[in-house]
Amino acid sequence: MKIDNIIETIKNLPMTRALRTALVMSIPILMIGSFSLILKSFPIPAYQRFLEIFLGGALRDILDVAHRATFGIFSLYMVLAVSRNYSQDNSSDPLMFYGAPIASLISFVILCGFFSGRPSIAAFGVNGMFTALLCAVCIPPAYLGFVKRFGGRRRIYTKGADYIFNLAIGSLLPLFMTVFFVSSLNYIIVQTFGVSGLYELLVKGGQHIFSGRERSLKSAVLFLISSGVMWFFGIHGNNVLDNVIKTVFYPGIEINHSMLAVGLVPREILTKTFFDTFVYMGGCGGAISLLAAVLIFSKRPSSRNLAKLAFLPMIFNVNEIMLIGLPVVLNPIFLIPFILTPITSCLISYAAFHFELLPVTVNAVEWTTPVLYGGYASTGSMAGVLLQLVNMIVGVLIYCPFILFSDREQELISNKQMSALVRLLQEQEAKRSPVMLTELYGTMGAVAKELAEDLDYALFSHELMLYYQPQFDDRRRCIGAEALLRWNHRRFGFIYPPLIIKLAEEKGFLSKLEENIIIRAAEDLPLVQNALGSEISVSVNVSGLTIATDAFEQFLKKAALSGKINAGKINLEVTEQMALSSDPRTEERLRRICDLGFHLEIDDFSMGHTSIKFLQSGIFGTVKLDGAIIKDILHNQRSREIVASIMGLSRSLGFKVIAEYVENEAIMEALEEIGCRAYQGYLFSPPLPLEKLPEAVKK
Repeated sequence: MKIDNIIETIKNLPMTRALRTALVMSIPILMIGSFSLILKSFPIPAYQRFLEIFLGGALRDILDVAHRATFGIFSLYMVLAVSRNYSQDNSSDPLMFYGAPIASLISFVILCGFFSGRPSIAAFGVNGMFTALLCAVCIPPAYLGFVKRFGGRRRIYTKGADYIFNLAIGSLLPLFMTVFFVSSLNYIIVQTFGVSGLYELLVKGGQHIFSGRERSLKSAVLFLISSGVMWFFGIHGNNVLDNVIKTVFYPGIEINHSMLAVGLVPREILTKTFFDTFVYMGGCGGAISLLAAVLIFSKRPSSRNLAKLAFLPMIFNVNEIMLIGLPVVLNPIFLIPFILTPITSCLISYAAFHFELLPVTVNAVEWTTPVLYGGYASTGSMAGVLLQLVNMIVGVLIYCPFILFSDREQELISNKQMSALVRLLQEQEAKRSPVMLTELYGTMGAVAKELAEDLDYALFSHELMLYYQPQFDDRRRCIGAEALLRWNHRRFGFIYPPLIIKLAEEKGFLSKLEENIIIRAAEDLPLVQNALGSEISVSVNVSGLTIATDAFEQFLKKAALSGKINAGKINLEVTEQMALSSDPRTEERLRRICDLGFHLEIDDFSMGHTSIKFLQSGIFGTVKLDGAIIKDILHNQRSREIVASIMGLSRSLGFKVIAEYVENEAIMEALEEIGCRAYQGYLFSPPLPLEKLPEAVKK
């Protein structure tokens, strides 16, 4: 199996999707925690004295509480978020959505040994991330298994009680079985290893690796590898190995001070300050280099926007936003550079100090000291700043190919996801079987929800575009143009237009979207006429659901009377005509719209009763032939006869006909023989952005 397929398989796993969503959801929490920590720990003595005396230290305490309430219990948030996402995307059973997050949270508390007599509140912060993620990814499937095992007729049900009460009672047995299983597992861990729970076992296991080791380059490399691997699995490696730092590397700075005090030249290279200043620039993994590599090389807007958000915290070596938001955690693409970058920085820095290119660290600096300034503060030399720059550049070069590879993988995965969603929509359209895309489970449902949210934002921020496809007669004179919606999504590229309409309809802002398109087309009208001809009009698609509403009629009336829209040159092309009621009330509404000056057209004309009735009324002055019929006209006699019948109706009822999807001369000639004289299609011009419209009439 290719590595592309392996990565895609991992990323499409239900728990991976749930984890990814939860990590993105956690960014606001990380932002609050990061800035609270920076403001509390800003390494300027005068500022720290200010925090001590201002309002009796109240500001410092407030920042401390904000930090503890975010970073301090971050693992609790992750347990709930991941288990909730898994439940929502992978099961329609309400017992799952109700009980899985509770089961995961209880399991996490148990495995942290919180009731062992020696609880550690640190387990609820970033230190306990691995235990939290383990519970979040393992407990919901286990709980689901118990729900299926004890569901159906065995589900506890109380007659006469309300829905929520029965839901709570129904989750009792699966929840009990899950808690009993986890409690039994934790009991075995406690009795076997003499620890309070799984969390303490992991911490002691990490520390055991370094038991009895002396301060050496080999120990430093082993420390960096261990910390990096832990971070990959969501464990805050430096915090877990804090005891190792204190016993193995922290004494180095004290030894240097002692040597300096007796007039000797300090020789200890491996100190805590050495790691904080020259190895962990921007945080674990040499994350400042990752940040720079993303900003320089990544083409993904989401990654670049994340890097901009993380920029300030990472200057102060707080990197959780980048590591969890990108993510680096549980992302196999970044495992190698995340470990290799700090090791390389360590070796370069060690060599620089060993060959006395700069003095060893003699000043203890806070780990939040800004990058570059820390190099000078720790050595008292500008050479320290230069060394940091060298390490950063080398780190960027290490991360670069992995950033490019990640971008490529994300693009491939995004294209496959979008293709699957579009294919599903097209299949359902062909079957005339409605589907709610935003209510689907799994990857397609997640993509549809993401697109719907992004579409709402794109509408608000004016990211949507209008392209124009000119219409021509049999003498190749331009007689009009149709405004077509286009959306270039930052992740998926250009979105299939019917999908845009479908998502807007599902999320309830289709009318708002169509009103926006009409206003945009009205604003562009003078430029379109300048390019294609001063007398042409522009057609804009409007759904049958929208045009039948009071709000839309009032919108048109207000815009036409105020002069915001030149009603005589904006044609309303009604789509989904079968959704348009043919009752007298709707007919009256359409007549009022015509009285405002708008010209009404029917898109994808069919021979249905509703369409014929509206043509008899004379409300619609133009019909556009169904593209499926036009494409088939050369090879299907029935399609040819249908078009001929419509042309006969047009002559007797006095409406115009435009044929869409005219893609070659043969189709145009066949339409001419039948009597159709107006065309739209790639034979004449594809849809074009406004600035390229003049090219369409120069051919």
